[in-house]
Amino acid sequence: MPLALGLKAGFRVLVAGSQRADFPEQTETLILSVAANTALLGLQEARLLAGQKRVAHELDRVAQRTAELRRSEEFLAAGQRLSLTGSFSWRVGANEIEWSEQLYRIFEFQPGTPVTLDLIDSRIHPEDHWLWSDALDRARLGADDFEYEQRLSMPDRSVKYLHVVAHSRREPDGRLGYIGAVQGITQRRLSEEALTQARAELEHVTRVMSLGVLTASITHEVNQPLAGIVTNATTCLRMLAAEPPNLDGARETARRTIRDGNVANGFELDAARVSAKGTRYWGGRRYRMARWRAA
Repeated sequence: MPLALGLKAGFRVLVAGSQRADFPEQTETLILSVAANTALLGLQEARLLAGQKRVAHELDRVAQRTAELRRSEEFLAAGQRLSLTGSFSWRVGANEIEWSEQLYRIFEFQPGTPVTLDLIDSRIHPEDHWLWSDALDRARLGADDFEYEQRLSMPDRSVKYLHVVAHSRREPDGRLGYIGAVQGITQRRLSEEALTQARAELEHVTRVMSLGVLTASITHEVNQPLAGIVTNATTCLRMLAAEPPNLDGARETARRTIRDGNVANGFELDAARVSAKGTRYWGGRRYRMARWRAA
């Protein structure tokens, strides 16, 4: 009969017995040997089958994990495309730079092109080279984090605006490295500039309209006493031409004419100045909005 032996019954021994003194004979020994070999082969096959099951299980786990990682990478790539955000890593000491596919799209380089600092520098806007150089200097000195906005000058002479964020980390061997993200914000910046321009134009139109209203008001106030001067002068001439001349009436009319002249002269807009930003200042004596009343 087979007996289980060893750790977790991993071994089995086939035991046979007999009451005969000459047991086992040659034939019986041969039969027992065949039986033992058969049992051994069965045991080895069972072990092999168990090992295959374990390997198959591990392969299933690896395949499942690989599929999950692939889906995560696809989701990340899709998210980066939608948000116009690319990622990068930079090992400062070895000067090794890795980019995501979206970052290649932002910089308009062929995916897979080896990335170097000189390659990146070829896209930096001339007026922003100092920002790029300052970021590199800070990174080499071991800055924990840095964040800034950067412009790119593209081959078609267009300009792109980027928002760069990076965080430092230490590799297992202690070397300094950075991981970060770069987001394209060109449309946002263009919208902000358009909004600023629209506000400036609106302020200009408002100032022009205000000045127009003020001019119309002053014109109206000045025209009234001027009309009175003409009316009084005409009346004065008519009184002097009468037979006999109405001297008292002419004198009174002349006084009203002088009064209206003084009212018209009293409208002063002294030292009206407009600053470079369009802010209006009024200095000295302010003009008098004196209402003229017909005599």
